Amino acid sequence: MKQQTPPTLFFSVRGLEKSFDGKPVLTGVTLDVEQGETLVVLGASGAGKTVLAGGILRGLGVPGPHPSPTFTLVRLHRG
Repeated sequence: MKQQTPPTLFFSVRGLEKSFDGKPVLTGVTLDVEQGETLVVLGASGAGKTVLAGGILRGLGVPGPHPSPTFTLVRLHRG
């Protein structure tokens, strides 16, 4: 039987928060994504999916105009 290797963390997000005109859109979002894992974000229109994606892309250093939430990208591992 093949021994499983522990998952490798690709990135972590801790405390993602964003508001527009004082209205919270994202509050305290925390997530870990393992290398090779697929992340799916589902939600109603206006739920903050694009803001979440923009925050992750900004944290990963992807150029371009992105929404600018405040959060900490804890670790990024590139294989």
